[in-house]
Amino acid sequence: MMTTISYRIAGAFRAALAASWLVLAASAPVAADDFDDGFTAYLLGKHDQAFKVWLPLARAGGIEAQFGLGLLFEQGRGVARDIEAAASWYARAAEQGSMRAQTQLGGMYARGDGVAEDWMKAISWWRRAAAQGSMRAQFHLGQAYQFGSGVERDLDTALLWYDESAALGFNPAALLIEEIKRRRQAAAEAEAALASADSGADSQTDSPAGESAPPTASRSASVFHETAGDLEAQGAAPLIALGIGSVRPLEGAHRIYLASYRGIQKASEGWRGIVEANNDLLGGLDAAVAQIDLGRDKGIVYRLQAGPLPGLTDANALCYKLSQRSVPCIAVAP
Repeated sequence: MMTTISYRIAGAFRAALAASWLVLAASAPVAADDFDDGFTAYLLGKHDQAFKVWLPLARAGGIEAQFGLGLLFEQGRGVARDIEAAASWYARAAEQGSMRAQTQLGGMYARGDGVAEDWMKAISWWRRAAAQGSMRAQFHLGQAYQFGSGVERDLDTALLWYDESAALGFNPAALLIEEIKRRRQAAAEAEAALASADSGADSQTDSPAGESAPPTASRSASVFHETAGDLEAQGAAPLIALGIGSVRPLEGAHRIYLASYRGIQKASEGWRGIVEANNDLLGGLDAAVAQIDLGRDKGIVYRLQAGPLPGLTDANALCYKLSQRSVPCIAVAP
């Protein structure tokens, strides 16, 4: 899988965070030297010491200390994990203009972590952070427009936000730009093939009365979505793992069906695109395909599935969340 998409701070972002914190701490109006002591403790892994230093600073209105406490509470470092306390400290820093706190708080509203899920507030905080140059907030706005979360679905606007994020060096945004362009190209090719097939059918004059020519549009499409009735009528088939790992956990478990593809490679590419855009929902699942022969008219397809999920209720709940992002999904029983 390509770059993992997450609202959590890790890896290179932590390094960037360190650099920006050092700059801001130097000009912070509230006990900059004390904040530096806490930040040094944080970098050394002495999170309990960082908490002790930052708490009084945060209570006195220190923006960076407030953000630091939010981070500690969210991650459960140096203090018992308390997602509501994290949201509260992020909110204090966000109200004072902290770009990182605004980005984090937007993510918490989008996920319903520590606050009631509210996409309108998520969008609002991300817009404020994006205006300050947050490449992650710009990326999340792109996702919101791509999947219609909190805003009307608009791929052109999504691309504009992804472009801004990618221009600042955020690689996941660049990957999704390419994915959207690839899908648009595939859709245009499928539409052209369908128009060609329809034109050919209209020109035929030797078909028996009452009998139409076999449909060819479905064969031309590299990806399409079947119905629950299709899945039930055609039965199950052995699963083929995508990537490294065994499919045995999926064979006997509830899972979800996402789409049908003309080849395993297409299915693998499709899975990467879907999971990268919905890592918070699908990042912990394995993927596999079931090879199905749909007959002379439709040919062989590969049904992309993901799991395992504990039960049918869980599968349906996941499908509901995906449907809110305009991702087709059907719950599949073992």
